[in-house]
Formats: sequence, C-alpha cells, structure tokens
Amino acid sequence: MGLRFILQSERDTIYLENRIEDFLDKLRAHVEKMTPEEYDAQVQSVITKKLEKDKNLAQEGSKILRN
Repeated sequence: MGLRFILQSERDTIYLENRIEDFLDKLRAHVEKMTPEEYDAQVQSVITKKLEKDKNLAQEGSKILRN
C-alpha cells in the first residue's frame, strides 16, 4: 500500500514536503484514535466503492485517467 501526492505549487519543495509530513502525522493520529468498528466501517466503505461498477462512460474514463 502506498500514497502518491501530485502537487503543483509556487511554494518551494521544502515547504511542500513539510506540509505533506504534517498531513501524514495528523492522518496517523486520526486513524489511531478510531475504534476497531470505525476502522472496519471505513475499510468496508472503500471496498464497496472500489467494487462499484461505473454508471456511465464519464465515470469509466475518469477512473482510467486517475490511474
């Protein structure tokens, strides 16, 4: 599992790296505070969304372009 950040900014690289690290620290803290039930609900939500079939060509095209 991994994360990819694609950024476009006038800010310098160090600033952006620091902001990403801050975000990841806050995300980690948020996940650690979740109950097992809340975490499982989030996991199930992602699974459901990933398995959902596209409703039209626009959704399918969008999915292809994101990957």
